[in-house]
Amino acid sequence: MTGLTLMLMVGASARIIGRFGLKAPLVAGLIVLAGGIGVFGLVSSDGGFVTDVLWASLVAAAGMSLAYIPALNAGLSAVAPEKSGLASGLLNTSYQVGSAPGSRQPRDSGGGLAGRRGGSGGQ
Repeated sequence: MTGLTLMLMVGASARIIGRFGLKAPLVAGLIVLAGGIGVFGLVSSDGGFVTDVLWASLVAAAGMSLAYIPALNAGLSAVAPEKSGLASGLLNTSYQVGSAPGSRQPRDSGGGLAGRRGGSGGQ
């Protein structure tokens, strides 16, 4: 479902960028993404996927696509056409390297919490 949202937002992002430029969608996307992450913070341990996680995922996916596509366009428009492949690779690598610590931190935090509750602690 999140993938579908991302695909729909990629199509919409081109029209949004064409109308508002790069800066406004980038800032709006980061705000929407922060809101999605904030909704994830409200998920309870007794919650369900549809009632808690799905909505946060959809909001975060919309924010990601609104922020990522303008950032990529801005980065690629700043280099000469013959260097665009290198720039694209560097931008995507920096995005992935930057995402790695963020995706590991919740697992580490949750593992410590489970350990205090008598769970496996992520071990």
